[in-house]
Amino acid sequence: MTDPSPASPYRLGTRRGLEACASPRGTYAVLALDHRQNLRKELHPESPEATTYDEMVAFKRAVIRALAQHATGSLLDPEIGAGVDVALEASGSPAALAQVVDVTRPRGTVVLGGNQPPDGSLPMTFVEALMRRELTLTGCFMSYSAPWPGHEWTDSLAAVLDGGLDMPAMISHRTPLSAAPALFAEVAAHRLAHRKIVFDPTA
Repeated sequence: MTDPSPASPYRLGTRRGLEACASPRGTYAVLALDHRQNLRKELHPESPEATTYDEMVAFKRAVIRALAQHATGSLLDPEIGAGVDVALEASGSPAALAQVVDVTRPRGTVVLGGNQPPDGSLPMTFVEALMRRELTLTGCFMSYSAPWPGHEWTDSLAAVLDGGLDMPAMISHRTPLSAAPALFAEVAAHRLAHRKIVFDPTA
């Protein structure tokens, strides 16, 4: 007897990522704005090399503002104004840390939030990218004692399992991700009493 529904070649996380970039019909309409040499020629046919960084950024932003509602995604060049302002690495993976540099705009900020392995290493291309893009590297407070993993993790897990830690009571707010700016402003102004806050990007 054959299986009527063969296993998908994609992992669940990959499938969800693809679905998030697709239309309700399961199709893709992508704005391809990563062809920098062709764009330079279009903006200044007589002298492509005269095209400035600011001109390319302004053009891409104008296209996205005009067509974003008709597209399911945009393919951009992280080196030409399309990178994020702040990239947070929270997985603790050296490979992920190396990738966040690629998605951060020039003069942007990379925040180290993941617990990197003590024996991990990064290629010199990582350091070179930091320097060439003039990135700011910022660290977060590490909430465990040395050596890894520290007793905080094992103590917390034991408390969850034996009921000594009231997990529902730890979360004071659940809110859509779109409400984050206003909520952070309330926290910064000390107008909101809170514990853990959960943001739901699908709400």
